[in-house]
Amino acid sequence: MNARATAVSRPTIFLVALAVLALSLYFAVRPTYAIGGATLHEPHVGTNSATSQDFPCEGQDPVPPGEVLWHFILNGLDPGITDPIPGVFEFTNSGTVNEDSSKWNNEGTTHHFYVFTVGDDILEGATADIGDSEYNNFVLSHICHGDEVEESVEESVSESVEESVAESEAESAEQSIEAGTGTPAGSQPDTAGIFGGSNPLPTVAFSLILLASLAGLAFANVKGARSRS
Repeated sequence: MNARATAVSRPTIFLVALAVLALSLYFAVRPTYAIGGATLHEPHVGTNSATSQDFPCEGQDPVPPGEVLWHFILNGLDPGITDPIPGVFEFTNSGTVNEDSSKWNNEGTTHHFYVFTVGDDILEGATADIGDSEYNNFVLSHICHGDEVEESVEESVSESVEESVAESEAESAEQSIEAGTGTPAGSQPDTAGIFGGSNPLPTVAFSLILLASLAGLAFANVKGARSRS
């Protein structure tokens, strides 16, 4: 009884061991990209946008001044994916940038990623979540630079300086005019008095009044003297 049980258990153990070995070999030879992540083509890791050749970004909006556009392409998806694919991109200065694919062909076998960094940077790696699909290539297609931001800054500073100088000059001119403006001549009182000044009429009138008063007084005295005599 025991010998028969032992004879039966040995083939079972052998089959279990064989199954474990086969499963191990399956995962050992299975491509790494089939477990959900597409990785960037190794030669493109370490790309420096400051020293890489620039290409025109046809069919895209202009790159904002001071920024750099990185265009990535994921090819050969099997089966294809017709929804945005999450992408993770690592840069030396910008750090981790999460950007989904925004363009793909009808079959979903080719996807495009457009990633922006502020200024030049170095690409340290990239991955795309493709689920159970397989792929044959994930590459950096090309780089586009926006206009130099220094030119815009210089123009802005120049304009600001010119405006400030113009405003300062205008304010200085207004203050100078206000400081140089005196009291109008018409508002000054006539300090010459009745007897002063260049007009003789007041003096003549006073003299005539004085003479008339003296003459009246003399006439009254004469008339009084005659009455007493």
